[in-house]
Amino acid sequence: MKPARKASDAAVPIKDFLKSVLADREPGVRAGLSLEKGWKPEVNEVATAPFVVVREDPGPMEWPIFTVPQIGVTVWSNSRTRSRELAALCQGLLLAHRIPGITNVMAGSSILDDLDDANGGRIAGFTVRVRIRTTAI
Repeated sequence: MKPARKASDAAVPIKDFLKSVLADREPGVRAGLSLEKGWKPEVNEVATAPFVVVREDPGPMEWPIFTVPQIGVTVWSNSRTRSRELAALCQGLLLAHRIPGITNVMAGSSILDDLDDANGGRIAGFTVRVRIRTTAI
């Protein structure tokens, strides 16, 4: 019988890496796997800290060795420029550095920006593809 394997979660190590690096480079910027409930671009005319969300979308796999999910990174802030700058920074960091738990990061899409109708925030995002090893179960 072959040893059983399972796909690994790629979003968590990417989120942890961005959270750690952004804490030093961009104080106040927060990161998570979903946008905080009630996040708004401005509270009492004061800009709320930007928020970076990491999500994992499906992709191909080379079973049983690794999977190649697509990672989406979206930045919410109170300005298009700020969101695009932070998204570009995140993209550059992911493509330039080794990330613990991730075998490698490959280019995906360029940056796209929009307005979030639900909360009025300006968003900018991109995708990268990652290769992550499966784990034994």
